[in-house]
Amino acid sequence: MIPDEHPTLWKPEAVEKVIFCSGQVYFDLDKARHDLKKDNIAIVRLEQIAPFPAMSVQEQLEKYKNAKVVWCQEEHFNMGGWDFVEPRINRVNWFVMS
Repeated sequence: MIPDEHPTLWKPEAVEKVIFCSGQVYFDLDKARHDLKKDNIAIVRLEQIAPFPAMSVQEQLEKYKNAKVVWCQEEHFNMGGWDFVEPRINRVNWFVMS
């Protein structure tokens, strides 16, 4: 996992959305964030999803407690990592919110 090191994220409580992604789509998301001046979005890269880095994901979810969590991928909804990642992120998020 590669956490977001964007300089405007020094105040995690101001982050409104955390985008988890894997692969090259990160660079498109980072460019769009810059172009749109969206400094309240964190982008976290999961470059290895199996075994799932639950503890690292938990750290990020605890850091950005006020944020909505989403997954982004280039592939269609029924392809890519979403089917594998979604239940695992939800499980970790449930523990963080409990």
